[in-house]
Amino acid sequence: MMSSIHFSMTSLMMSILWGCVLISLCSLFLRKSQILYRVGSGFIVFLSLLAALRILLPYEYGYTISLYSHHIMPVICDFFRYSLGTFLGIEWHIYSIFLFIWLSGIIIKSTYYLYSYIHFRRFVRTFILPEEKASEYHRVLSQVCNMKVKFRFAKSKQITSPAITGFFHPVILLPDLDFTEQELSFIFLHETAHFKRLDLLIMAGLDLLSILYWWNPFVSLLKKEEAATSEMETDKQVLQHFSPEEQLDYLELLLKVQRYQKEQNRSSFALSISSRTDSTLLARAKYMTNDSSHRSPFLIFLVGCSLFLFSTLFIIEPSSVDPEVEAETFSLEEESSGYLIKNPDGTHELYLDGVHIGTITTLEDDEEFQDYPIYNSLEEVPNE
Repeated sequence: MMSSIHFSMTSLMMSILWGCVLISLCSLFLRKSQILYRVGSGFIVFLSLLAALRILLPYEYGYTISLYSHHIMPVICDFFRYSLGTFLGIEWHIYSIFLFIWLSGIIIKSTYYLYSYIHFRRFVRTFILPEEKASEYHRVLSQVCNMKVKFRFAKSKQITSPAITGFFHPVILLPDLDFTEQELSFIFLHETAHFKRLDLLIMAGLDLLSILYWWNPFVSLLKKEEAATSEMETDKQVLQHFSPEEQLDYLELLLKVQRYQKEQNRSSFALSISSRTDSTLLARAKYMTNDSSHRSPFLIFLVGCSLFLFSTLFIIEPSSVDPEVEAETFSLEEESSGYLIKNPDGTHELYLDGVHIGTITTLEDDEEFQDYPIYNSLEEVPNE
């Protein structure tokens, strides 16, 4: 009995292809403001996670329908199966070289990721504020957020934007700027909202995905779009109960931080409140002030799941012949010499190179045999 879950080269290709399609949809929705306002950034986040899940599950299932390709897929599969010879007692194919390069890239990138993480954690610990210096921050935080989790604070000129890092021991990072109490309230509301939404875990999952599929540019695009949608959704969540005047003050805070921020790469281990470009900041401002009360979370969930299930419904495979059927069939070669022996009932016996092949019941329907000479008996066949 065939397993309901099956892995193959073609299922891997289809999972990558569909993952790229879903990621492209996320990018399209994020860049088209009218679509974004209609579906909401929550839908893009959800669809991004489904795209990541699709890439991580390269299988075909019991309900998957196979669509057979007679030209393109056989050529692709034959290319990957092409033997390059034997080395160190192992027969190397193109797909084995591809897997070797893939695994080597995973090892290199995971090593670099681990090194960067350790370096970043050391950087954060260097600037952790002692309790007496962080008392004012704790006071403001307790006024705007009632959480049992203990937050620590790090402050430095080397920190270019307020951000949050740490899954189990969260740290709020602050640049060396003079913030008013209201601005600190905005910052703490934003960063703790990231913590509640598990955005750091989501980004860590995307980091893992980018390690596994380091060669896929669509995964890097997914990380970028996910970070942008995460900020927009957090803005919306934080400001949903604020007055228009407070929303304007919040935007002024974003501008203040953006002007201070230096041009340098951000760490993927922290979520920053600021935007790198004016266009991104403008998109966040428009999204914050747009009414999204008409959106249905259930409809968003239904559409996203439908797209994911549709991506697993079909698989394109190279056409092939069942080995049992192939054993019972034959192919005609141009150099084969054949003839037919007519039977009394109107059927014909087919011989190729003097070997009996089988009985042909309707000669009129088999054009490839109509040019063969027909004899009444084997005795009439001329000797070669």
